[in-house]
Formats: sequence, C-alpha cells, structure tokens
Amino acid sequence: MTINKTKGAGLAPLPTRLTSSPPRLADFRYSTGIFEKYTVLKPQPLILA
Repeated sequence: MTINKTKGAGLAPLPTRLTSSPPRLADFRYSTGIFEKYTVLKPQPLILA
C-alpha cells in the first residue's frame, strides 16, 4: 500500500459514489466484484412526520 495517494483521488461523483467500490480496495487485494457482491441495496420505507 502506498501512503502518497491524494485524498479523494479516483472517487466517483455523488450519488454514484455511494454504491461504487472505492479505488483503495485494490491496495488490499479486494476486488470490485467482491465489493458489489456484498453491497446490498435495501429499499428503505419513507417516513413522513
């Protein structure tokens, strides 16, 4: 892992960033496929007060 990376470099723009894999995962040998497999989007109920 390299320490000299710029903060936020390679991040996707919002709102895509919320469900896309961070670029630093490759530093830990964590593939995008594994990230997507374990990232589950569950519909949240809309609560109106």
